[in-house]
Amino acid sequence: FRTSHYPYSEEIMQMADRQGFLIIDETAANTLAFNAVNEKILKEHQKQLQELYHRDKNHPSVIMWSISNECETWEESSVPYFKVLAEDIKRLDDTRPCTMVITGEATEDKGAIQYFDILCLNTYPAWYGNCGRLDKLEDIFEKTLDGFYKKFNMPIILTEFGADAIAGMHSLPEEMWSEEYQKVTVEKILNVLRRKDYILGEQIWNFADFKTGQHTARPILNYKGVFTRDRQPKMVAHFLKQM
Repeated sequence: FRTSHYPYSEEIMQMADRQGFLIIDETAANTLAFNAVNEKILKEHQKQLQELYHRDKNHPSVIMWSISNECETWEESSVPYFKVLAEDIKRLDDTRPCTMVITGEATEDKGAIQYFDILCLNTYPAWYGNCGRLDKLEDIFEKTLDGFYKKFNMPIILTEFGADAIAGMHSLPEEMWSEEYQKVTVEKILNVLRRKDYILGEQIWNFADFKTGQHTARPILNYKGVFTRDRQPKMVAHFLKQM
């Protein structure tokens, strides 16, 4: 699993060592806006990265370092900023790969990912855009993936994908927020991933429904969980078990 979007407790890391989980270990740098980033923030980011490394470097469960999540890599100033951080982590650890998690489209991205080893991508076709258009999902998603691979020629892990589903809500044909819509969304995304040799793997978002801040797009919880808040399976959980 990936410790999004902050370092997890030492107890979790110890449990992972015992149980054999493999971890992408991530700093608490989520959605940085580069009109507000300055030298002070960079120094703090470097400090937190060093602290994470020194705390977790001896955990066999840690297989990759993640520097950030969904920062504004479409801004030119993101490139020198992440170049410094990539150099920092590679100087600290030349045995593990490093990454940063990006979003959007390849045509917009200014290229900070070039300094890392693996491209991690978050994308939600037929959810945040082209709402309800499951018929277009595979074509749109394939163009997004191919765009990133052609531009950066790097292996890709899909680190977030999915759709919200409120448990017990059903719809035929599949409509947004239904369990059927979530299941078909995941199924179509996996269809595309299985056709791509450059895909290393995928991590669905998310394991279980979770609390978020109040927002017009969030009816109390983020409902992208494969399981409910109290860990009961949705339709997609049974599909994933079959897969």
